[in-house]
Parts: sequence; structure tokens; C-alpha cells
Amino acid sequence: MAALLFVVVYLRGAFALIPFENDYHTCTSARFGVPDGGGLPPFIDLDRGGIPPSGVCRWKDGHSLDLVPAYVAPVLGILIVLSAGAALLAAVAGKRRSPNLG
Repeated sequence: MAALLFVVVYLRGAFALIPFENDYHTCTSARFGVPDGGGLPPFIDLDRGGIPPSGVCRWKDGHSLDLVPAYVAPVLGILIVLSAGAALLAAVAGKRRSPNLG
């Protein structure tokens, strides 16, 4: 179950990075609510990362904005630990139930 939730949360973060417009318009819309306008600070870049998903927009005024929701990375970490724990418990339980063939 935790593995399925991991996939769902990861995809939520990854879908936030799908470019429907160029990086400038995507980031400017996220920060200011409009894709373009006069008097806005100069846009630098959009830095994308895959694990965990991240997409940080940067402007010359020092402001940065992550397009991926803040809960994605911590939830993915928790779900990895839960999945590993469940796999370990399943392995131990399976070993106890198997008949001793030795």
C-alpha cells in the first residue's frame, strides 16, 4: 500500500513540472498570477530535479519558488521507510512460516 501511495505522490510532484508553456511564463504565472507583464523582476531560470521532484524558479530579485508542493518530498521519504519496513516484516514473517527443510 505504501508503494502505491509513493507512486501517486511522486506523480503529483512530477505532474507539477510538465511544461505547458515556456519556463518564463510557467514561473511568472505561478508567482504573479499572470504569464507576462511590465515591471516584473527579470527571470533567471527554472531548475528541475527528478528525485525528489522539484522545480525551482529563480528571479534576479532573489526570490525563488518551488512549483512542486512542499509536502511531496517529506511524504516520499516517509513512504520509502514504510515500504522498506513492510518488506522486511514480510520477509521475516515468510521465513518463520516456511518449513525447515534442513
